[in-house]
Amino acid sequence: MLGLGLVGLTLLGVRPAGHRRFRAALIGVASAAAARALAPLVLGSAAATTFPPSTWSHPEALALAALVACADELVWRGVVQGALERELTQVRGVGRFAPRAGAAAAGLLVALVARPSTGGSSSLAPWLLLAIAPAVARAASGSVIGALVARLLLLATL
Repeated sequence: MLGLGLVGLTLLGVRPAGHRRFRAALIGVASAAAARALAPLVLGSAAATTFPPSTWSHPEALALAALVACADELVWRGVVQGALERELTQVRGVGRFAPRAGAAAAGLLVALVARPSTGGSSSLAPWLLLAIAPAVARAASGSVIGALVARLLLLATL
């Protein structure tokens, strides 16, 4: 997954200007906060999944989880969602946000199909929490930075 993340970073190549990065980061913070606030209402007790307390005493495990999460976001939001957005942008007569929203929905659908089956719907709730907020942040900001911030904040609050 880390190798795919590096490939995704190389394929993205384009970086937004400074003020756009800050705006994208703020959108990522807002989408992560909204996801954490709405998760108990929408997902119930399944959204209360947390890391066991012993995990926090191993910073190397947390650092590895953060690296894998960043690689995952670079692939799904940067490459897949970005490519879908570029393809949908070529359709005439659509606004600016429609391709972003369509790409977010299609990217989530592709990620859901590609998700390994771990059995039961209880494993789906944390995945939804970790997937929807970054997809929304990417769609709203137009930048993978928003998705990265949202994903890392969600991981930090689990």
